[in-house]
Amino acid sequence: MNKLIAIIVFFISNAVFAQDIHINNLINPVSYFVDHIQQLREIKYNLDKYKTVGVVGTSGIGKTQLMRMYAYENKNRYRIIWFFDCNTDIDEQFTKLAKEMNTAFHTGIPTSYELSKKEVLRYLQAKEDWLLVFDNLKISENNKINDLLNWEHNGNVIFSSQDSTLLKHLIKMKKFPKEDCIELVNIILQEKNSDIVNFLVDEFQGYPVLLVQGAQIINNVKGLDLKKYKKMIRESDSKIKYNIELCIKELSLSARKLLKKIALINNNKFSKSFLNMVADHINTIDDDIYQLSKYLLISSISSDQENPIYEMHDIIAQTVRDISTDDENNVQLNEIIFNVLVRSFPTGVVQKQTTRVSSTFNENLQVILNNTKKFQVEVFKEAKLREEVLLSSLNNRKYNLASAMVEWFEEKDKNKAFVIEKMNDHEKYVCASYLNAIGGYYNFALSNPVKAINYFIRAKEVILSANGYESIKFNIMYQILRTRLDLGQVSNAEKAWEEIIKIYEIGTKNNTMDLFDNSFVHVAKTRLLVAKEQYQEALQEVDKAINAFKQAAIKDNNVLLESSYQLKIETLNNLSKYKESYDLSRWLYELYQPLLNSDHEILANLCTKMAISQYGLGDYKESLILANKAVNMFMKVRKIEEQEIQFVNDIQFGKALMIQAKVLAALGKPEESLIIYEKAEAIHNNVYAENLSGSNSLKTLLFEAAKIACDQGDKFWFKHFYGNIKYIFGINIPQVKELQEKCKKEIYENY
Repeated sequence: MNKLIAIIVFFISNAVFAQDIHINNLINPVSYFVDHIQQLREIKYNLDKYKTVGVVGTSGIGKTQLMRMYAYENKNRYRIIWFFDCNTDIDEQFTKLAKEMNTAFHTGIPTSYELSKKEVLRYLQAKEDWLLVFDNLKISENNKINDLLNWEHNGNVIFSSQDSTLLKHLIKMKKFPKEDCIELVNIILQEKNSDIVNFLVDEFQGYPVLLVQGAQIINNVKGLDLKKYKKMIRESDSKIKYNIELCIKELSLSARKLLKKIALINNNKFSKSFLNMVADHINTIDDDIYQLSKYLLISSISSDQENPIYEMHDIIAQTVRDISTDDENNVQLNEIIFNVLVRSFPTGVVQKQTTRVSSTFNENLQVILNNTKKFQVEVFKEAKLREEVLLSSLNNRKYNLASAMVEWFEEKDKNKAFVIEKMNDHEKYVCASYLNAIGGYYNFALSNPVKAINYFIRAKEVILSANGYESIKFNIMYQILRTRLDLGQVSNAEKAWEEIIKIYEIGTKNNTMDLFDNSFVHVAKTRLLVAKEQYQEALQEVDKAINAFKQAAIKDNNVLLESSYQLKIETLNNLSKYKESYDLSRWLYELYQPLLNSDHEILANLCTKMAISQYGLGDYKESLILANKAVNMFMKVRKIEEQEIQFVNDIQFGKALMIQAKVLAALGKPEESLIIYEKAEAIHNNVYAENLSGSNSLKTLLFEAAKIACDQGDKFWFKHFYGNIKYIFGINIPQVKELQEKCKKEIYENY
């Protein structure tokens, strides 16, 4: 790392902004930036007058550095400065901004992929002290920001593009004037020589990228024949191409390969940790980065010494891709996918999740996926890439993108791309992993455990014929156990539990599973114990799971820990430890509220659990407020209309309706309560259609509703609920016997 510190490009610490700006993702301008005083004044004038400005110019002319310098020099004007990279998903970047705003300003902006952009813009519209910058728009790409071009607001917006179409209040970037070029070259050159300075200024004609790179070549290429270099540059049709080819010749073989791979990932932002995954030669990564930095093929854009972030200019990335043939780019892209998602990707569930949330990981996958449209990728490598994008989409609630990944697999599957008899063990692993991810999509995004279980079972059939791969076998069996329990199939879930233990023991013995996967052993056992109503044992087990996750350095706001906390809350309620349950629910709610859409299903589930706790504590009014909130949140996030409730497959929504009905009865509104109980029953029937008698939740629902009808002497509703509990669960269960003892004989004997 000492070599990197010596690189001429250095950056001013972001810590400077903390006093004046609450939020920024500003990448600081390079230290050798030559003042564009006139352009900086024009940007300020246009923003003051029009609120919006378009900066237009060819690639390599200095647009990005100009905007970074404007933002840096005017940092005290803004509480928010946010740069958007238009090479990647703009809506996802709005989601990140929403989370930052919620944390800093407690704005309560939804952080769902679908809503964040709209709500951030609505929040900012009337405010003045903010700057949004949309960078890296290329020719014919201004349609990406079409909805923002006529947006009325009081803040400041800068659009930076190679294309002036649709943009207003333009500032056209021109080539550097000669005096600026001379100043820039003199800053970079280690040995000042007027002849060399004049040559660089004359030949590179005001393009800062070329000027800086040419000066660095002269600084660093040992034994460079300046006479020959001048001749070749003057005769070259593409000066940038010649410069890069000259740099490539100076690189080691491993640095050359890394350069070509960087050109195929998100060249505007990539972390060292991601380069470690991409590189063919991990042991040379520091030296490779130094070599690429020395010739300014890449530049550091962060001060993080542990995991620095780099960028490669678009014109360099494009030239590197053009220097390589299509066949070479095909090979590089296939190697990238293999290196990142097979060779370097962790096998354990916990460590995979840690990698997925690491710096630049998702942005780089997005660009790699886009490049599969330009270059040829083997079907199983593309499947591995798309499976990871699917899982990332589920984690970030980007359900439209997740749906597209499911459709791709199903189309390939229909065309016989995944025939088990033709697959080797690795291909079976890829196919089974994808099927497992699709099962997760149907289970968690669409709340359809019936369809999900079919994918999980098929994934199991595919992977069990492969040798090894215990980690994915373990994960598939865990999903089967969880979904069996969701469907009320406890005996089948117990069989899955036995298989989980066998796989875990084999994986532990063979070192094919991560140490921290034991956390999921505890989670699986907890779920099984809850289903069997062994709540005290379940509480002990879920605490073991939480401790195991914490030992793996999983943070409280990670989805892995969130589900375990939710399990603990449910268990505490079942043990009548309502105060402890409520306090844990409230803490978790306050932890997640700034990070999520205000109607997110995680928050809705917590409201349901808090409503149950408050009911147990005897505060029926507060319980009803929370239950109503949970129901409304589910209806909004699932887009459920009132008349559609009886067709819903979401058991969590059904449980929210149950507590709502229960507390209404306690508040003296039995008629309203019984109507809601029937809606909750319809949802239970949809979810547990194949095994109604396996649902403890349905049994509780029918018992509670029949008891209320009995108390009211309501023969219509008693007939409905009492008849159903007897028909589904039999006459010998304690709940039926209690109803017979409680109700008047002339009521229950008729049904």
